[in-house]
Amino acid sequence: MIEETIRAVKEAEAQADQIIADARAQAEEIVRSAQDAADAKKAEAKTLAAKRGEDARRDAGEEAKSQLADSAKQAEQEAERIRETASLKESAAVDSVIALLLS
Repeated sequence: MIEETIRAVKEAEAQADQIIADARAQAEEIVRSAQDAADAKKAEAKTLAAKRGEDARRDAGEEAKSQLADSAKQAEQEAERIRETASLKESAAVDSVIALLLS
């Protein structure tokens, strides 16, 4: 009977050791799985941030081009006004010279 009790205790210890080993393996797998998921989320976030940065850069470039085109258009309009003013002043100057010569 003592031998049976000793055998039963040894079997219970062996089962307990196996349960502990299985639990450790399961815990390690859970940690690995969580780390893999965290790494995937990190990579996804990095990709998303890079895309958003690229989108912002592209948008800023397009805005800069638009502003540059507007500035060029305004400069051309101002140049045209200056040419018109110069032409009118030239005509007035010619008229003044002619008037002075005729008087």
